[in-house]
Parts: sequence; C-alpha cells; structure tokens
Amino acid sequence: MNHPIIEEGIAIPPDGRARSGINRDTLEAMDIGDSVEGNYILIQGLASQAKTMGLKVTTRKVSSNTRRIWRIE
Repeated sequence: MNHPIIEEGIAIPPDGRARSGINRDTLEAMDIGDSVEGNYILIQGLASQAKTMGLKVTTRKVSSNTRRIWRIE
C-alpha cells in the first residue's frame, strides 16, 4: 500500500475559500431576479457558493435532469 508523502515547510494559505472562480463570477454578475439553468451539479455548486458569499438564492427542478437557480436577494 502506498502511503501519502509527508511534507514540511508548506505555508497554509490565509483563506481556504476561493476568491474567484466561474461560480463566484456568475453569481456576482447576476442581479436580483436573474436565473441560470443547468444540470444538478452546476446548480448545487452555484447554491453552495451563494451561501458562502451570503447571497440568497432559490432553486427549482425544471425537468428530470435540469434545474434553475434564481438570485432572490
């Protein structure tokens, strides 16, 4: 069995949360009432990022494999 390599002297980043990224950029570009449609994984990623950013959103099922997310506040 291969064991993980232990490394020393690696600095811890100041904040573990991403300050940029496609989900964050998308949410910042959305105005209240705007929505995005996509697959479940995309929408859940956006919802999770919105929670991290303190934004209020809601999601709804559109069809068996698509969802929609709205920025509500």
